[in-house]
This record gives sequence, structure tokens and C-alpha cells, in this order.
Amino acid sequence: MIDREEPAFIDDDAPSNDLPHRVTLGDSWPRADPEALAAFDPDTKTCTMNCGPHAADPRSSKERKFLCQDCYPNER
Repeated sequence: MIDREEPAFIDDDAPSNDLPHRVTLGDSWPRADPEALAAFDPDTKTCTMNCGPHAADPRSSKERKFLCQDCYPNER
């Protein structure tokens, strides 16, 4: 058995014989600035991925949407 570390990210272009890839998430979650989050209206962004939270993710739906780079701002 070969001992190797798991990647901290998924490289979709890397050849692999051990699919599916597993992602090492670690213990830290990016957090939003509390003042910026309080001013954010979640109705101003649309989710394109329909992602759910990880079981260990302490962030609210509003905070995840605020930080998400896949969600895009609604046109006014």
C-alpha cells in the first residue's frame, strides 16, 4: 500500500486512477466581516450552484451566499 497525502483541492486536469477525488477541507471556514454581512441583502445575489452547507460549516445561508463566488449579483 502506497502512503500519500490527499490533495487540499481538486485538480480536474490532473490524471488520476483513484476517482472520485476527495477534498481535505480542514477546520477553517472563510468568514465574512460582520458589518459587511449585516449590510448584505441575500436577495441581491442568485445561486447558480444550489450548494448546501457542509455538516461542520458554522456559517449561515446568508453568509455563504455573501462569500460565494459562484453566486452572481442580480441585475437591477
